[in-house]
Amino acid sequence: MRKVLLAVVTLGTLAAALVPADAMPTPRIVAQDEASIATVVRDGCGWRRHWSPRFRRCVWDGR
Repeated sequence: MRKVLLAVVTLGTLAAALVPADAMPTPRIVAQDEASIATVVRDGCGWRRHWSPRFRRCVWDGR
């Protein structure tokens, strides 16, 4: 039984390697082009910071 199973797996692998796949890439979705990997942070200041109108610069968030 082992030899039969091994022969079937071997023949399947050989057949898959010899037959062309004719694979084509999938078309891109418009939303993928507009998507960004950048994370938007509050007021453009960064993590745990915010824009201060008083100091006119980014300051650390108070606790």
